[in-house]
Amino acid sequence: MTLGSRKRRRTVLIALATAGVFALTACNGGSGSGGAGATSSGVIVQDSTVTVGEQDEPPSWNIYAQSGTGSGNSQWGNIFDALLDWNYDKKEYDPYLATSWESSADLKTWTFHLRQGVKFSDGTPFTVDDVLFSFDRMKNHPDSLMASHFAHVTKMEAPDQSTVVLHLDTPIASFLSDIEGRMIVSKHAYDTMGEDKANHAMIGTGPFKLESWVEGQQMTLVRNDNFWGDKPSVQKLVLKVIPDDAARLAALKSGEVQIIRELPSQDIPTVKNTPGVKVVTNPGVRILFMPFNPTIKPYDDPRVREAISKAIDVHTIVDGVFDGTVTEMKGPMPDFIPGADPSWKGHVYDPEAAKALVQEIGGGQPVKITFTSATGNYPGDTQVNQVVVEQLKAVGFDVQFDSPDFAVLSANQSKGKVGFYLITKGGYQDAGAVYTQYWLAGQSKRTMWDDPALNDVLTKQAAEPDTTKREALLKDAGNMLVDQDAAIWFGTYENLWATADNIKWQPNAGEWINGTDIDVLQK
Repeated sequence: MTLGSRKRRRTVLIALATAGVFALTACNGGSGSGGAGATSSGVIVQDSTVTVGEQDEPPSWNIYAQSGTGSGNSQWGNIFDALLDWNYDKKEYDPYLATSWESSADLKTWTFHLRQGVKFSDGTPFTVDDVLFSFDRMKNHPDSLMASHFAHVTKMEAPDQSTVVLHLDTPIASFLSDIEGRMIVSKHAYDTMGEDKANHAMIGTGPFKLESWVEGQQMTLVRNDNFWGDKPSVQKLVLKVIPDDAARLAALKSGEVQIIRELPSQDIPTVKNTPGVKVVTNPGVRILFMPFNPTIKPYDDPRVREAISKAIDVHTIVDGVFDGTVTEMKGPMPDFIPGADPSWKGHVYDPEAAKALVQEIGGGQPVKITFTSATGNYPGDTQVNQVVVEQLKAVGFDVQFDSPDFAVLSANQSKGKVGFYLITKGGYQDAGAVYTQYWLAGQSKRTMWDDPALNDVLTKQAAEPDTTKREALLKDAGNMLVDQDAAIWFGTYENLWATADNIKWQPNAGEWINGTDIDVLQK
């Protein structure tokens, strides 16, 4: 997960020991266009209240029991801090609770130097024990969905009160991508309150602290006066749950909220022609795709995966459903991400070949498959689901469509219990982070993929400090995924938001709302 950059007293941009981690080359920028008569004075209102219309809310009070969604990050990322985080604009890591870091020459030992003088929102000091405690919870707590990021961490230690050292069992050149955005909780809170009360107290070091959370309705955050960085001009940040797209837009137009997430593309003209509100956009990196789990039948049969792939018209779906707000991918990575292969030609749609394969597999009978998607979780997913099911049925598949809540899908996916599903992946800096998380055996159970040749290439790229050689290995890995029909890739989302005209704010590619970046201007 990527939190985005915050305004801080100290702007120290550290680029130490990022060996083998490539920089993004085309994911920044952004734009805003307002309705008729949009005006503001440019004077910042101090101690303001901003209400955000969110699609959903975190699935649990345990901040590690989620894999990282944009709305969830808006809650947690304003309350807690990570050691470091990727800055999409600057193409490097920003220091947060760590001020610097370095790796050993063999890339198996990573050392983090902690920021001093930081306090939690309850006034207790931030220490090395909090980092070790938090990382241990991420790695070992039974409800954690972040354990895969610590799969190769064999030992965690603090040689002194300002240093944390992580030891790995294998070289990982991109290990910072596993650490970035992993938020630190207060060990003192858990020791004194117990797990349940500490989860609900949400004691963090971030710019805001929890005032209240009425589940299913809204979370209210207030400014944390103990925050170590620059204090936000916003005094209160209200994150209001409005799942329905039309209702969120209506709330913005009425003034009930000042920012809304996930503006449907068809509503862009409405916002542009409505006085007092504006569209705010920026290019995103979140991939929409459908992976297979070959340990679940019939997806162990490569002919089934090939038939499903050929049955789905990716180009028509991207063009017809998303109206220019998703950029079609030619392979497993967007072309601006290091590790993408420029020779990729794009998805092959061939329904006649798919029909022939289904006939062959089923001996003239329909082939039963299950397609799973948490409808309403991603922009356009309802329409995508409908078209995918129709196109699969058209070539002879007997399709069962399952639509659990996203929390259920996420939990089952992380346990290797879903065979073919629609999902997204964001918050990455290069192809290695995505390929490793989904297709390196033993890293996670998202696909349960276990191909010896692919494992070898992904293991080698992780240990390769030379960026050119590592990129070549990632291209090889991507081509293996294409050849094996490991997934069906649609494209990357453009981030679409709408705000009141007097909101000064530019979203980040990490998709979350950072309260320190928001200013309310006098009208």
